[in-house]
This record gives sequence, structure tokens and C-alpha cells, in this order.
Amino acid sequence: MAASNIVRYVAAGGVVVREGCVLVLRRPSRSEVRLPKGHVEPGEDVQAAALREVREESGYANLVVCADLGTQMVEFDHAGRHVIRTERYFLMELLDDQTLPCGSETQFDPIWLPWDEALAALTFEAEREWVRRARAWCVGRLGNGRLGNGETRQQLTDLPIYQFTNYQSTNPPLIALSTGSLYNYGTARVFELAAQAGYDGTEVLVDERWDTRQPAYLRRLSADYGLPIVALHSPFVDRVSGWPDDQLGRLRHTLALAQEVGASTVVTHLPFRLHFMVISWQDSRPRCLSFPLPFVHREPYRDFLHNGLAALEADTGITVAVENMPVRRLFGIRVSRYWFDTPAKLAGLPHLTLDTTHLGTWGLDPLAVYERLRERVAHVHLSNFDGKEHRSPPDGRLPLAELLCRMARDGYQGIVTVEASPDALNAADETQCLAALRRALAFCREHLG
Repeated sequence: MAASNIVRYVAAGGVVVREGCVLVLRRPSRSEVRLPKGHVEPGEDVQAAALREVREESGYANLVVCADLGTQMVEFDHAGRHVIRTERYFLMELLDDQTLPCGSETQFDPIWLPWDEALAALTFEAEREWVRRARAWCVGRLGNGRLGNGETRQQLTDLPIYQFTNYQSTNPPLIALSTGSLYNYGTARVFELAAQAGYDGTEVLVDERWDTRQPAYLRRLSADYGLPIVALHSPFVDRVSGWPDDQLGRLRHTLALAQEVGASTVVTHLPFRLHFMVISWQDSRPRCLSFPLPFVHREPYRDFLHNGLAALEADTGITVAVENMPVRRLFGIRVSRYWFDTPAKLAGLPHLTLDTTHLGTWGLDPLAVYERLRERVAHVHLSNFDGKEHRSPPDGRLPLAELLCRMARDGYQGIVTVEASPDALNAADETQCLAALRRALAFCREHLG
């Protein structure tokens, strides 16, 4: 496997014990039971990172490290990339029930279970190993499996390092809602509706509005509604206040924002091939016409996608999924504004966002294109096509049910984002809109298993 397709990072966490019980975290949105852990930030001490992550995810404030449980390596494939994660865990004791002022991360429910029940409840074998190590230390230290106050930190040197090759979750992919689906709503309102409908997360479309690109505000929305921001969509408008005007500059800014809000994927458009002149006017509703100009558009972003994107992904640890784009007709002639907008050309890019409604404008079958490009597909924008773009997934003539079933059989582990248009979701009436969001989500879950 090419080095550019391998992601390496260090994570740290804790096995927290109290009176013979172990703290586990239930994550309802993904039907998982986990131990608390997270990324070690650049320059951060590993033990400090473990304490920080456990406090943030559990909400408990007063923790003490009692033992270093060692290191293990976990390898798995995700979104078309091979991930090698070095994990470092510490045995911790909870001193009291004091919680952090801000509360815990709302996507987790902390639960205390006896040792055997915790081992049975945990979703992943790699995490069960940490509980076994912690239990071995407690039994060896105190002889009764119960950790008491005042124990000193001790290194476990007699336990091997474990490696789990191709260790993968069997859960279905995350299903997110794009805030662009309801761009005429406020960002907070979209988060609220996504949470009410039961989506696993959100994809935030970054645009000229400040509340789509201020990290503290986005993190607050994510915490308030218990919805992780799983992806960001780089701006496709030319002018975003305070951001560069060029596509590459906007992509770099979006990647920095993704790191701050914890998004694992950034969606970006293909580079422009043609300059267009746009004429707009207002009658009963806003209208516009666009005409291609007779010279070719080239910018550094075009070459960067082939020559620099893989290195940027490796540096940031974020998947950049390039989206296929629609075709337009001018006097009956099919005209594409973009470079590389055919399946053959898209196959040369590291990772892709498969946009189903855009394929519909070309008259292409999304299932056939997916089968050709599936090794590259890390993200899916799911919406239907009936002559109009961005219909709700259940409505239209594209075989989206068959596509999702095939992805499920293939063990697809990327993200599926519902990206419909406001009119397709009945945005004029919030009650109908919520029902439409739930219907789209039910369609995805039914066919993804």
C-alpha cells in the first residue's frame, strides 16, 4: 500500500474504576459501547491527553492515574485508507462524582458495570484487552479486584504489545445531514432538526455566513445537540469574508477548521475548466443564465489535486474527498465547467465524494459508477434526480436503494450524507420538513442495514 494512503496517529485513554466497577461509554447514535479515549494533540503529554479525553467524554472531573497499562497497535481500513493507531491506556480511579462545569460530551452516556459485564458490553475486542490488563493489575495489586484510594502509579512491564490487523467495526456507515440541504435555515436550526430526526452527525457547508466557519460556535452546536460534525464542505462560492478567493486557499482554510471541530472528512469541488459569464435578474423569483467564455481556466488547484493532495491528507490526517460535478446543457450541447469530471479522470484522484444527483445530470447510473470507483469512494452525497437535482433519496429515478445495498455488502465504512434541496424537504413547513428528514433517514438505514 502506498505510504500516502496510510494514516498514523496516537490515541490515549483510560480504564476508570470505582468500587469494583468499570466506566464505559454508550454511544446511542452508533449503537456502540466504548472506553473513553481520543487523539493526542501535537506536543501534548500522553498521560495528560488521556486524562483530558476521559474527563471530556465522561464528564467526571476528579480522576487520578494509578498505572500505565502499556501500548497496543490497532490497524483498520476506513474510508479507503489504512489507519495505524498506536493506543496508550492508563488505569484511573474516580475520586468523587464531581463533574465538569460544561458537562460531558453529549453523544456519550457514562455507565458503571462490574468487570465481567463491562467485558461483555464493549463493542471492540481491542478495548476488552485494556479492561483485562486493568483487572490483572488490580487483582495483582490488591488481591480482591478492587482499587482503593491512594494507590501509586505503576508501570506494567510484563504484558505484551498487542496488534489487531484489519480490525474493523461491523456497524453500518454514519448517516449525516448536510446543512446545505436547508441552507435557507440558520445553522443551529439545521442541527436541531438533524438531532430530532435521528441523524448520526452533520456535514457543515461552509459559506459566507460566519456561523458556518467559527470553530467555537460549531463545537458548541455539536455539543448542544449531541451531533458530531463528521464532514465539512469547502466553500464553492468565490467570495468568503476573510478567506482566500482561490479554491486551493479555501480548501486549506477548511482543513484547518476541520481540525478544530474534529471533522474527519473535507469535501471539495473539482477545479473550474471554463470561465462563465453569469447574468441574473429578478421577476417572480431570482433567475440567472450562465454562458461559457472561449478560454480555458487553469489555476494551481488543478495540478495540486494530482500532485499535492495525498501529501496534504497525510499531513493533516483528514480525508479530502473530491466531488464529481453536474453537467449543463447549452443549446442542447452538454457542457461541463470542470476538469476531471468523468469516471475515467476521477479514478486518478486519491479519494472521492460520489454525488448521485450530479451523476444523474450526465445520465449515468450511480451503481455502475460506484462499482468502477469504489476503491476511491470515501464519502457519498445522496440525493435523487428526476430531471431536477437534489431530490430526497426515496424520490426520483436513480437506483439509490440498489446502490446502498451494494455498499452495505461491500462493507462500506465511509460517510453517507443526505444532501437534498429545501423544496425537496418541504422546508416551508417545519413539521413537514422534519417528517421528510426522517423519511430520508429511514430509507438510508433500511438499505444500508
